[in-house]
Amino acid sequence: MGWLIGVGGVLALFTILLFMPAKVSGSFSYIGGEVSYTLYAGIGPVRINLKKLLEKEKSKPVSEEIKGEKEKKKLSFADVEKGLKKGVEALRYLRKKFTVSLFSFKAKFSLGDAADTGIATGAAYGSIYSILGAIDRYFVLKKHEVIITPVFGGIGFETEFEGKFQLRLIYCLGLINKIRKGDIK
Repeated sequence: MGWLIGVGGVLALFTILLFMPAKVSGSFSYIGGEVSYTLYAGIGPVRINLKKLLEKEKSKPVSEEIKGEKEKKKLSFADVEKGLKKGVEALRYLRKKFTVSLFSFKAKFSLGDAADTGIATGAAYGSIYSILGAIDRYFVLKKHEVIITPVFGGIGFETEFEGKFQLRLIYCLGLINKIRKGDIK
């Protein structure tokens, strides 16, 4: 009888994990020539710092034998087209299942001339909001914040981006199953 309760508990935990959203959040900033970024991924309350994992992978030495064995294969146009078609089909499957919880973009810049800076500010707003429109059309966009500040004097550029994205694990498994079956060609 005890093993039945244990199996039931494991199945309940697995079911809960399937319907919990997997979240990826990250931020990028470029201020005064310094680039910094953070990247986290997790399920529920568990968060993993992906930046530290990526830095550990880069620091591992690669043996000379492995470097010599790798041959660069040139991609043909057909290979690129096939990859793009698979990507589009995958995005169609994930349409309105992928949630953008936060899209935050902040920038300060100056081009030296007030007129050029003003024109560039308007162009930047137009570009960012066209991206937001596409995101909102194809995915679920919950919150966005766009602040672009022109600085009239000197030449400089500072930017900061933060995004939080989530997708339920059940949809990831469904996508993997579709790719495995060959439904996404």
